[in-house]
Amino acid sequence: MTRDYRHGPVKRQPYQRQSQRAPEADPSSEQMPKKRGGAWALAVGLSAALMGAYWVVTHFAERGVKSEKVEASEAVAEAEPLNDVSVTDDTAPSDETAPVTTQSGADDDTHGSSEPAPKLVEALPNPHAHEASAEKKEVAFTFYQGLAEAEVVVDAIPLSVKLDVPHYIQAGSFGAKRYALAEQKRLKAHGQSLTVSKLTTEHGTYYRLRMGPFDDRLALNKQRNALRRLGVDTLIIRDQQSD
Repeated sequence: MTRDYRHGPVKRQPYQRQSQRAPEADPSSEQMPKKRGGAWALAVGLSAALMGAYWVVTHFAERGVKSEKVEASEAVAEAEPLNDVSVTDDTAPSDETAPVTTQSGADDDTHGSSEPAPKLVEALPNPHAHEASAEKKEVAFTFYQGLAEAEVVVDAIPLSVKLDVPHYIQAGSFGAKRYALAEQKRLKAHGQSLTVSKLTTEHGTYYRLRMGPFDDRLALNKQRNALRRLGVDTLIIRDQQSD
């Protein structure tokens, strides 16, 4: 097939990558500003219409309230002022009647003789006032009075003070006599008089500090407590010879 070279050879366009090509104009993008402009205009119009409607409603509402207030003030100005009546409290504990007079708010010269004369109103006494005060006075607490008058009887058997067998107080047992004498000297300095007794058993010889004998239980306990306060470990021993 032959080519037509009458108009010269056809110029070839240089090769371009897709990233180097200029973007083609999108016809829809030209219409976007127009659509956005119309939407903004519609929104502004609706806002203006709503604001106008709100203003009209509030304006007429306030005007209607003001008109009612004006009519009320005019009605009050035309009407006569109410009479001030002082009313006594019925709950007050009083037997006397309190007269109450009604006073007119306007002068007699202004209204003339058509105004009614003042009336006297007597307050009735409260019959329950004295009953309430009497009930308050009668309230009293009798718990402490009854507690003082109550008598408690305890079935307790008193302990015998007299001991059947004489008792001794042992204030220590020592393996060496010098230790027993040293403790005896220490207790004697505090006013306690004890004796050193020797005891021989199978296990050895011991030296004991003893006090007694005691025939009175109260005296025995009193002396034992005194030795305990001095740091002595005491022990009560019965007299075996008397058994």
